[in-house]
Amino acid sequence: MLFFPLPATAARTVKNRLDLLGIPSRLVDYGNGTSLSPQCDGSHTYGCWGPAYADYVPRLEAAFETAAEN
Repeated sequence: MLFFPLPATAARTVKNRLDLLGIPSRLVDYGNGTSLSPQCDGSHTYGCWGPAYADYVPRLEAAFETAAEN
């Protein structure tokens, strides 16, 4: 399993800055990937991307629906 600390640090930095600016955001830290899926080892493969998209897409759809109602 590869772990790259710089992108994780960058993601946390961006999230903190968005919070300071009052911009809604969500940071999901999957760590080494095991909390996301048994097939995820933290790499950029379908074993990780598939479950991540399955987690993200319904929230994105809900945001679009809410925006369309306003």
